Amino acid sequence: MKKRISITHLIATLFAGVFIFYGISCTKGIEDVSFYDKSQVTILTYLKENPEYSGFLELAEKSGYSGALGAYGAYTVFVFDNEALQAYKSAANITEFDNESAKRLIEYHILKSVVNTDIMGNGGMRTSTIVGDYIVADLQEGNKILLNNHAFIKTRNLVMTNGYMHVIDKVLPPINDDVKTRIFNESEFSIFKAMWENSDFEAIYAKEKGLLTFFVVPDSVYQKAGINSLTDIMNLPAVNNERSKLTDFVAYHAIQGMRFLNFFDGGNYPTLGKEMLSVKIENRYKVNKRFIKIPGDTEVETYVPVHPGMSNRQARNGVYHVLGDKLIPITPPAEYTYFDFTEQPELVNLPEYGVATIQNIQNWEFERVKVVVTGGSFEYFVSKDANDKKYYNNKDIFYFSGGRWSLELISPKISAGKYRMRLLYKMGPSRGAVQVYLDDVKVGDPINMRNNYPTEYDIKNGNYWRAFVKDVYFDTTKEHVIRIQTVIPGQGLLDGMEFEPINE
Repeated sequence: MKKRISITHLIATLFAGVFIFYGISCTKGIEDVSFYDKSQVTILTYLKENPEYSGFLELAEKSGYSGALGAYGAYTVFVFDNEALQAYKSAANITEFDNESAKRLIEYHILKSVVNTDIMGNGGMRTSTIVGDYIVADLQEGNKILLNNHAFIKTRNLVMTNGYMHVIDKVLPPINDDVKTRIFNESEFSIFKAMWENSDFEAIYAKEKGLLTFFVVPDSVYQKAGINSLTDIMNLPAVNNERSKLTDFVAYHAIQGMRFLNFFDGGNYPTLGKEMLSVKIENRYKVNKRFIKIPGDTEVETYVPVHPGMSNRQARNGVYHVLGDKLIPITPPAEYTYFDFTEQPELVNLPEYGVATIQNIQNWEFERVKVVVTGGSFEYFVSKDANDKKYYNNKDIFYFSGGRWSLELISPKISAGKYRMRLLYKMGPSRGAVQVYLDDVKVGDPINMRNNYPTEYDIKNGNYWRAFVKDVYFDTTKEHVIRIQTVIPGQGLLDGMEFEPINE
């Protein structure tokens, strides 16, 4: 007999087993079935008891993931039936899957935590697959949900002991091409492709280890602006027929991180070029919004529009969006910037990121972090404490166990302007005192993280501090070197650094 259960109860029941998955698997119309409880069986048992999914089951067994689907955990599976699998094999001219191709296909259909259709939203899902890929959901007319602009969910929210199942009408082909390949393969971006190939941007792109987001202008939009070829691009004032400026022009179209449109909060974002990119979310997505004066001393709003219906195009190493006007580098006004110390590619790309503590990382080779520890250890710490979860950004910090230490990091780009600089940390009886340096210059007074005394610019929530460092002025948009160094030995629980604009 089917019975309905609450989603809150399900998540509470499953949450405790969220890590089990990693230990086991390192390696026609819409039927709206909502929250039916099949929680006496695992996903694996359900697949075995329903022969229409025997093909999915066979692939799971071949890939090595069947054990995980039968174990205690909390994840989401997009399952396809035999008919859908056969259609996929025919279209892709596949006779049999080898172990590696079976593994790639199955892992693309499993999310690393519980996701029901009520929280999928419109755009990229916040939860990635077990190997870090992202699936895009598009809520369509009639309450239909389209995944990756390809497959509809036809049976949704089947509750098992170890997660959710959603039945889809087609197999989701894994996306294996990188952003460059996907853009180059689309004829509508031939001018952008020519810009890339005739600049030195390839070296910048090849150096990037993390995920990327591109804003690409199609040929049709360039043509409306009178730009029909690379020659017209080279004649733009921003490029001025210089290869180095063309390189920066192309780099300005890419920002670090995987950002589907629904991932943007609004603000300034570091590009791979010299300047920041501004994204505002109002009645639509607006890139580089600003006001210009026209005759009569009237101010008119101008911006570069984003086409949502043509955007959120996935790639193996990022996503790209389509713009409705040419994109020219500008220096945007100062915006609030938060630098989360733990957002380093060497950590973000790990399955433990945001989930589990990693000890003794002082021996790691970070590209943008330098750590010196004497008499203690250094770790990436993920807290389980309710208050920490509330006040830590992403629930995680860098933790120094004691002794003398220093932490040197390269910040993201920060727009030119005046800012109030604050260090975010947790106070405690065994903490040390630190001095902050900005671009090798001492800034502000030492901060006693054991028993700090608030100034008018400090912000305090219990033991969680946003401690005032100094008001600083940046005359150009660029990255900065931040060093935090003990002047009194002790522990350090460091979250990040914020830069709050000062508008005078």
